Amino acid sequence: MKTNLFTTILFIILILCAMPAFSQFNPLTNSFTKMTGDEPALATQVDNLISYTSASGIPCTANSFWAIASTGIDLFTLDAGVITKIGTTVIPGVFDLNLAYCNNLNGGGFSPTFYSTQNFNQPVYYNGSGVSTTLTVSPNYIMSCGGNGNYLYYIMYDTSFTAKAIVKYNGSGITTVYSLHDSITITVADLAVDSTGNVWFLTGRNNNKLESDTLNVVSPEGQLLKQYPLSYNTLNGYGCFLLHSKLYVGLGASNADHPNTVLPITITPGSATAGTPIPMPVTNVYADMASCATGSPLSVNEYTALQGVTVYPNPVADKLTINNNTNESLEIILYDITSRELLHQSFTNSVTLNTEQLAKGIYLYKIINKTGGEKTGKIIKE
Repeated sequence: MKTNLFTTILFIILILCAMPAFSQFNPLTNSFTKMTGDEPALATQVDNLISYTSASGIPCTANSFWAIASTGIDLFTLDAGVITKIGTTVIPGVFDLNLAYCNNLNGGGFSPTFYSTQNFNQPVYYNGSGVSTTLTVSPNYIMSCGGNGNYLYYIMYDTSFTAKAIVKYNGSGITTVYSLHDSITITVADLAVDSTGNVWFLTGRNNNKLESDTLNVVSPEGQLLKQYPLSYNTLNGYGCFLLHSKLYVGLGASNADHPNTVLPITITPGSATAGTPIPMPVTNVYADMASCATGSPLSVNEYTALQGVTVYPNPVADKLTINNNTNESLEIILYDITSRELLHQSFTNSVTLNTEQLAKGIYLYKIINKTGGEKTGKIIKE
C-alpha cells in the first residue's frame, strides 16, 4: 500500500508537537478502570498460537535490545551494566516512532519480526524484505507498542493525543484490554510486555517535571495485577523494555537528571526500585525500544507455588528429567525465549524429555496442576 509522503510528514509533525502537551498534563487522580474480572490472575498460557512455516525472522539474542534511530534500528547488548552498540538494521518504511518484537501475527511465515504503526492508526510489520500494512483503526491513534511471543499491545490515544486505553492486536483486529481515565498520564511513551503477556507501563503526576509515581502491571485479560510505587523523573522517557525480568526505561536528552541513559528498574515481590542509570554509548535521538528475552518478573507470579517437583540437570545436554512427587497429574509447557511454545505434555510419574534437538540457549518452562499450582523457571541448553 502506498503512503502519501505529505500525510506521513504531517502526522509526524503533529505527534512531535503534541507530545510535550500530553506529557505535561497534571492529573487529579491516579486510578484505573478494570475491564474484566475482580481478582488478579497471571497470564498462564500463550493464546492464539501460531503454526510456524518458517524459522526465519529477526534473531533474538539473549542480552540484546533494539532502539529506533533516524538511520534505522540500532542493535545493542546490555551486559554487566554496560550498553554496547553492535549494529544497525536499515528497514525501509515507517519504523520511525514505535517498535515491538513478537511473532508474525499475519500467518507466521516470517517469524518473529518487528511491528510498528503507520500514520499512527495502522499496525505494520516487517515481512523480511519490507514493511507490510495490515489494519486501519482510524480515527483513534495507536502508538507506544510492545510485544512478546503471540502478543502485541498498543496505547490508544484520541485525536487530542490523550491516552485512552491499552489495546490488543491479534493479527486481524484490535480490542480494548484496559481503559484509562482522562486524568491518567502515561509518563513513558511506551509499554513493555513480559513472556506471559502481561503489560507493564508507568503513570504519574506532573510536579514541575514529568515524574512517574506508579509502575502498573495488567494481564492480557485486562486485570490489574500489581501497582508498585515508583517515584522518578521520567521526562522524555521515550521507550521501555523488559530484559531477563528487569524493566529498563530510555531517558532522552531533555531529561535534566539523567540525559541519554537507560534506567534499570529491579522488581522484587514487594517493590520496584530504580537503579543507577546506564549511559547510552551514542547520543542519537531514539524513538522507541524493544527486546526479546523479556522473562516474567517473579513479583507478579501470584499463583500457588507447586511443591514436590524438581527439574534437572541444569544446564542440560540431551536429557531433561522432571521428578514428580506430587501424586497428581501435571502438565509441562516448554517455550523458547520469544515465548514460542515448543512442547506441551501431560505426565503423572516422573518423566525424561529428549533435548538433543534443542539449539544451545535459554528456555522457559512452566509446570501446572489442575488446581492452579505452578512451577516456572528457565533451563540452559549447552
